[in-house]
Amino acid sequence: MSPSHNFEEMYLVLYGASATNKYHGAKYDVIKRWFEECKIIDNVAVTERFFEITYSRVRVNKEDLTQSQFVIFLCLLAREARKDIDEFFTKFHCIKDMIIEEIRRNPRCDSNKKSEYNT
Repeated sequence: MSPSHNFEEMYLVLYGASATNKYHGAKYDVIKRWFEECKIIDNVAVTERFFEITYSRVRVNKEDLTQSQFVIFLCLLAREARKDIDEFFTKFHCIKDMIIEEIRRNPRCDSNKKSEYNT
């Protein structure tokens, strides 16, 4: 699997978990939640504060990340923590199916719902 595919897959899963009626990318809280769950935020090399500071280098006010911003963020996080980015992909891969299952159980986007105005 190519590194760009890993970036894309990770982003698309987090983007899907971020879905609301109005969303423009992967949300800060969603990324943080799942990075804690899979131990990318391990409170050793990557602490919550370190995560927050690194995120703010890409999006100052915790705004949603586009795919290209997510790639930049993840690369910065790995470089500054002196971690191999493949370690992040491996950790995330362990919880990917759990995230997808949660998305399936709790759809947040109403785009597929029939509008009450369409009669």
